[in-house]
Amino acid sequence: MPYYDYLCSDCGAFELRRSVAARDEPALCPICQKNAGRKVSFQPVLLRSKPVAEVRNPLHVEGCPCCPAAFK
Repeated sequence: MPYYDYLCSDCGAFELRRSVAARDEPALCPICQKNAGRKVSFQPVLLRSKPVAEVRNPLHVEGCPCCPAAFK
């Protein structure tokens, strides 16, 4: 599942991993739990110049088969 950017009117921007089918539905802000709309970006998340550590699932460990190759 890809990551999408959302924008909370009170807390600011945050990323959330969601299915493509649910990408345009409002998401709950992880800080205040209010509905936040999707922040539309014309650049796919996979092509952003973010460090790999920010995209990796923090619950997974080094060598996890579903995490980026940099952690294997």
